[in-house]
Amino acid sequence: MIGRILSIRLLCSLALLMGSLFVIVSTAGASPARQMLNTGAGPWEWVKPNVQGSTINSVSFINASTGWAAGIGGTILKTTDGGSTWQAENSGTSYNLFSIDFTDASNGWAAGEDTLNASLPGVILHTSDGGYTWVSQPYPASQPAGMSGISFANSSDGAAVGQASGYTAFYTTNGGATWNAGTGLDGTANSVQMVDANTGFAVAGGNNNGMIYNTADGGRSWTSCSSCTASQITGTDIRSVFFVDSNHGFAAGTYSNGTKGRLLETTDGGVTWTYSSDASPLGPISAVTVIGGAGGAPHTVVAVGSGGAIMTAADVPWSDSADTVATALAAGSVSSGTAASLATVTFPGAGSTGFAAGSGGAVTKTTDGGSTWTLVAGSAGLASVYGSSFINASAGWMVGSSGTVVTTTDGGVNWTPDNSTGSGTIPTDITLRSVSFLDANTGFAVGSCDDAACAGGNQPPLSVAYKYSGGVWSPMSGVAGSGLLSVHMTSATSGWAVGKNSIILRTSDGSTWSMDTSLNELAQLNWVDATDAASNGWIAGQAACTTADPCDPGLSSQGVIYKYSGGTWTPTYEPSTDFLSSIDMIDANTGYAVGDLGVVLKTTDGGSTWQPENSGTVRLLAAVSFSSTTNGFAVGASGRVIHTQDGGATWSAENLGTFNDMYCVSALGDRQALAGGDQGAVLKANRPYYFTWYDNQSPDTSDWVLLANPSGSAQTDQFNLFIGGRQWNLSGNGAVAPGSTLYAQYLGVIGGPVNAASLTSDKAITSQRTLWAGNSLEEVPGQDIDNLSDHYYWTWYDQTNGRLDWVMVSNPNPFEVYCQVKIAGAVKGFYPVPAGQDIMPSYPGMIGGPVEVQAWTTSSKTAPANIIASQRVLSNGGSAFNEVPGTPASELSSDYLWTWLGDGLQSFCNDNSQRDCKL
Repeated sequence: MIGRILSIRLLCSLALLMGSLFVIVSTAGASPARQMLNTGAGPWEWVKPNVQGSTINSVSFINASTGWAAGIGGTILKTTDGGSTWQAENSGTSYNLFSIDFTDASNGWAAGEDTLNASLPGVILHTSDGGYTWVSQPYPASQPAGMSGISFANSSDGAAVGQASGYTAFYTTNGGATWNAGTGLDGTANSVQMVDANTGFAVAGGNNNGMIYNTADGGRSWTSCSSCTASQITGTDIRSVFFVDSNHGFAAGTYSNGTKGRLLETTDGGVTWTYSSDASPLGPISAVTVIGGAGGAPHTVVAVGSGGAIMTAADVPWSDSADTVATALAAGSVSSGTAASLATVTFPGAGSTGFAAGSGGAVTKTTDGGSTWTLVAGSAGLASVYGSSFINASAGWMVGSSGTVVTTTDGGVNWTPDNSTGSGTIPTDITLRSVSFLDANTGFAVGSCDDAACAGGNQPPLSVAYKYSGGVWSPMSGVAGSGLLSVHMTSATSGWAVGKNSIILRTSDGSTWSMDTSLNELAQLNWVDATDAASNGWIAGQAACTTADPCDPGLSSQGVIYKYSGGTWTPTYEPSTDFLSSIDMIDANTGYAVGDLGVVLKTTDGGSTWQPENSGTVRLLAAVSFSSTTNGFAVGASGRVIHTQDGGATWSAENLGTFNDMYCVSALGDRQALAGGDQGAVLKANRPYYFTWYDNQSPDTSDWVLLANPSGSAQTDQFNLFIGGRQWNLSGNGAVAPGSTLYAQYLGVIGGPVNAASLTSDKAITSQRTLWAGNSLEEVPGQDIDNLSDHYYWTWYDQTNGRLDWVMVSNPNPFEVYCQVKIAGAVKGFYPVPAGQDIMPSYPGMIGGPVEVQAWTTSSKTAPANIIASQRVLSNGGSAFNEVPGTPASELSSDYLWTWLGDGLQSFCNDNSQRDCKL
């Protein structure tokens, strides 16, 4: 930073830059240390599926090696090795991104809409450095609710389309610096392709508005297809369009409520189209592309769709009708390597290497023109994770749909299937909702049979329960009900299982379940917890509304907590919410419950009374887990995670890095937790330490990040490192043995914030050392994520007499924040700070104090936002460098101590001022 904005450059040799003391572990470009991904903007790390699990909507490759993917929650990924490894790019937004397009290695654009409110304006992003940084490009006020497609013919000329009535098309001739509204395109536009600077095609669909448009003036005006047959277009959701030249192209989509596919073909630039018939065997299509075919040459058509469908038709002449091609596609179905619904497909340069991507972060690759495909990212299946159980911080299990059981022995870094039974595996038509392990050899899981063929042909759903013993799972007897939702064992022989329609089962031998009929009302029982199966148990659920027991006004059902006492289950609390999802009792007295509308409840008297707490969210919370009386996590809808460190007195929201719904969480320590949810998503909370800035680019700076594992640690620690939202290599994949320190330096790199994350330990140490001009060394400790603040102070600011002074503010959040700087009580500036980026204001000629920095989530200062802040000063003619982290306002005191008062003590204490001196 300093070298980039200084008006002076000190000429000095850095040949002796502590080379004998530090090991340079990386001098190459950024790439992920391993296939676990994080944006660097929060404490959570993807651990399952491979790379990440947010849905990918679009991919763009400039060659067979280098490409980008964009998807839900602002996800942008980059690969430079043909998809073998991926790195997260900091998009600066949490919007859902539906389209991405690169014209070369530097210039790319992405488009999308607001993640949680599709009625708000959308977003167009641009990068000019290959995705390292992204900036928002404004477009006219008459903008649609969201942007769905973007395409550029070159680095200057492009078009974007949106999903709303009115103006839904925009064009640019200067790379998006300015966007102008086009005319003639209305309806719900899904996709656009610019073949050249003038010629382009767009498709629309939904609500019987299927249509194809073309432009001949670079997107200024659009004309709908005049020859399109209403019977073929009406009711068709046309999702994709691809032209090999200005004349030859295909469009594709779905009809019949998305159960069938429609293929459309043109050879005259869209003047006329042929269509696949209603009798075509073609399945739903979400994207279509063509390999070869320019100028009318034979070609290969590749289409992708739901359930991992990939269809190919090779050596197709343009004389074949769309119906003929559709029949060939249906017959040419190939294995994609995943069950994920695929949303996008591309073959860069019309070569034999291609990529398709979709739900659950799935990316699959072919190198033989679409004949065979290999999954390179995401999950082969999309089994959701519903339950988790850990016996310690390292060993645990997660269960879910399709008979899924996976286990880890290293705290979630690696997972292996563990669903074997005495007669094979747990059937794929079983959904496991909950799991409870007592030790490495004894566990229980419950759920339901979701297929009419299971359990001897009985109609679903039926409750199922399994016991893990001797390394295998075996069905348990005595199971009843229409679906079990939760199990909790207090010992290897005693426990409870609960579920739909007031079902409560109890076991006293660990092998057979028996019915408990003491609950005398109709309810769905979502979660059970117990400290003693004989006398202390609690259930969270939802009771049906009846005349005898009506619900609160406006509720369709009533949340309820039941307590086991005197041999019966009775309601003890009914909050004003539709349902409660989860309950976690830390001991016989203290516990927490969560549910709909962000409800968090706490009891300190064993559940007799419950007090509401401020969760800070109105989203559904599905699960809660505490590792101690003070430390707990709750997860829920749209990737919501909240965390408390003071026994629920305050809860703070955290960036999960996905908008997948989350269904379970296991708190493993003060910082560590594992959460599981939709589409097989599993994420782990690590312990990040932050610094405002890294600079190994300026001519007078050398910078090292130090990562240490204390000698008293019981295990090797695993670190990740992010600079400016990008993950960087660490020696040994970031593994640091107890009593060891890893030193990392990246030549030519500059940016911030810096996030040094400990994945496996609650007690890591980090710092950053900066060597300035070869003779001034500064070391700054990392700021623990739990100690970040929205409000910082310093005693003094001085940019006079040759000194240079910067106030550094870094935003580690996935959203934009606003910060205010005051000096000596006067506001000096109010600044937006983009997600995952920095500002560094300075005030020439200013001297005084104190310095105060505050941050909020909005420009109207409605809610505080945690940031990182420090002050950097150059003095002595630019030869001395100093960095001081801000003091959080919450840590201000009336009494301060220092270990020593240094050099020049005698003259200082004996001067004529007669001031007192103390050591």
